[in-house]
Amino acid sequence: MSKKLPWFRLYRDIIHDDKIKLLAFEDRWHFVSILCMKCDGVLDEPDANMRDRRIAVNLGVQSREVDEIKRRLKDVKLIDDDFSPVRWDDLQFQSDSSSNRVKAYRERQAKRYSNVTVTAQETDTDTDKDKERGEKSHAQLQKTQKTKTKKFIPPTVDEVFEQMKSRGLDNRTEAVKFVARHESAGWVVGKVKMKSWKAAVITWMANKQEWSK
Repeated sequence: MSKKLPWFRLYRDIIHDDKIKLLAFEDRWHFVSILCMKCDGVLDEPDANMRDRRIAVNLGVQSREVDEIKRRLKDVKLIDDDFSPVRWDDLQFQSDSSSNRVKAYRERQAKRYSNVTVTAQETDTDTDKDKERGEKSHAQLQKTQKTKTKKFIPPTVDEVFEQMKSRGLDNRTEAVKFVARHESAGWVVGKVKMKSWKAAVITWMANKQEWSK
């Protein structure tokens, strides 16, 4: 009994086959159906009576019509006495099964890279690196977006005073002036919304030193 296959080979030249052209249209379909049944193992049924009954069901005909269909297909030498398509084993391959095809593909790939181990490893490494770079780029993009969308929170007088004090200016009055000045202006620098009040404090102190001179 032949092993079942998920598909079978039907060559495109069948439409030019003189044997096929000799058949009526319904027998052409009967022959294709028999090919399908061969592929599915129906024709390998050891009980001839049961086999013929299953063939009749699959062809959608009465049991008495099976012998006549068989005769017509045999006349053009497309099937043998057991309904089996002529030269079936010559035209079909067990390697057509999906598992064998996958196995054969993997073996070809392994053989292909057996002599270029370094290249294969580099390819795998490059793939991993590309993936890692992609993940890092995505993370950096998300971080950048979060930074860009971070809401500016105006500082308190105490925060400004501590910042000035850490830079050598122990003068709370200046901190009050700084907050009052920028609060009245809406915490903008020129026409742009302030992004870093600490940088503004540094600029404020630098300007104060210039004004003192």
